[in-house]
Amino acid sequence: MKPNPLRVLLAVRHSPPAYKGGAEWRARRTAVGLAKRDHRVRVLTVESITQGDRCSIQYRDSIDDGIPVRRLSFNLEQAPEAVRWEFRNPLVARNLKSTLETFRPHVLHIISGYLLSGSVVEVAREMGVPVVLTLTDFWFVCPRIILLRPGGENCMVPENAL
Repeated sequence: MKPNPLRVLLAVRHSPPAYKGGAEWRARRTAVGLAKRDHRVRVLTVESITQGDRCSIQYRDSIDDGIPVRRLSFNLEQAPEAVRWEFRNPLVARNLKSTLETFRPHVLHIISGYLLSGSVVEVAREMGVPVVLTLTDFWFVCPRIILLRPGGENCMVPENAL
């Protein structure tokens, strides 16, 4: 007897073909692998952080390798508090909430929070959707994601971060 298929929403900072980093390919392989096992998968990703006006978000839906992908675009530089919005983005939060309401996933799998902001975790928790997090970079403890500050010195990781 086959188990019931899961509905999984994968959230990742970018997505191929335009972006081809490790997190992006990890998300693509995960999505395709889950779909091959008959699970329903969708991907939420960021296409651009330099398009649009200060308080709007646009999206473009596509199908990549048989997987529905929603690509978000917004203008982070024009946000009322750009630095704060890197970590708590209300535009991403509203779009995610709408996506969760329509898709109703069993789980949200985040592969890097960078560009999506911590709002994705908050919204999922508010809506009772379990979160799985695959860490592919250091964004949650270092805003530059590589543990180096602009001058080359190390970002200090909080003692209780691990």
